[in-house]
Amino acid sequence: MLRVLDLRNVHNVFWDVWPGVEGLQCLEGSFLPRYAQRQLLMVVTDFDLRLNLDEHQAYLLQWAQQQKSSVRLCCLKMTICGTSLEMIRMVMKTFQPCYIEQLDLSTNWNLITLSRFAPWFGQMRNLRKLHVSHIYMKRNKEDIEQKCVARFISQISKLNCLQNLSMNGVYISSERMKQLFRCLKSPLETLSINLCMLSQADMKHLSQCQWIFQLKHLQLHAVPLFHLSTIHLQFLLEHIADTLEILELEDCTIGDSQISALLPALRKCSKLTRVNLYDNAISNSVMKEFLQGMSNISTLTEEFYPAPLECYDELGHILVEKLAKLCPDLLDILRHKRHPKNVSFGTHICPQCFQRCVYDVKTRLCHCFS
Repeated sequence: MLRVLDLRNVHNVFWDVWPGVEGLQCLEGSFLPRYAQRQLLMVVTDFDLRLNLDEHQAYLLQWAQQQKSSVRLCCLKMTICGTSLEMIRMVMKTFQPCYIEQLDLSTNWNLITLSRFAPWFGQMRNLRKLHVSHIYMKRNKEDIEQKCVARFISQISKLNCLQNLSMNGVYISSERMKQLFRCLKSPLETLSINLCMLSQADMKHLSQCQWIFQLKHLQLHAVPLFHLSTIHLQFLLEHIADTLEILELEDCTIGDSQISALLPALRKCSKLTRVNLYDNAISNSVMKEFLQGMSNISTLTEEFYPAPLECYDELGHILVEKLAKLCPDLLDILRHKRHPKNVSFGTHICPQCFQRCVYDVKTRLCHCFS
């Protein structure tokens, strides 16, 4: 008798796809008596919820409702993008939030709408990955929206299995950011913060959160750090030095003084496999010192460094000759100590063709130079 039907788009052999029968039984066991478990057909799928349901989605939901006495529809990965709360409410009635393990909210909601969605978080007791993108504030409603953030955070505090947290373009005040980090209930493996303004207080709260002291992946992208002291980021890097595998500090306005201050902590990251420092402003002399400090980390397999400041003229235009001259010497610093596998020195992204000029053993120019 068929017990599990997996409709996900996967490349594995179908009978070897996690979680399989055992994993689903474990989830189901908390909600149904044993006699009911034996009668259910578990239908596993991912669900991408946009403005409207497509024909296949509508049919699946209708079929599941008609067969609800014998079928349990389980969504492990759900994406919600630009849809109404009414539509979400209807979908959640069919799927049940308790099964969702990965949630991607890319909504362009304001904080008030996010707070109305928040109660579903409290039901996602198996959620492991959460991505929240583009949540904005309404003007002249700060008091109301701060209460909405508090409601959102109170529901996040119920996520006992959360391992990966990503925030992209989300505004939260420093006091609420402090509460968010404090409310975490399980150690994070991945923390990603993109397109956000962090204050000195935010960095302090972040560095003191015990639940991120086992991070494997830390990403800050387009988070300005030039005006901030690096002391809290240094403190955090020292605490996660034994576990950190991927560090991405892309487009964070890091300058010479910041990268020099971070180097002692980075040298302790003995498990680091990937580092990305693209789109930061570092001079050739400081880049040499930095690479000398990183040359003893033998675990690195992917390294992305910014082309030195000397590769640009006063107007910010790329000097191809400088790029071709300086970068081979920088690469030789690493080669002197180890065998670098994938190392690139990249310029800023060209505003015309949206490509970089990159040196990785040879110089590859963007389309505008072709």
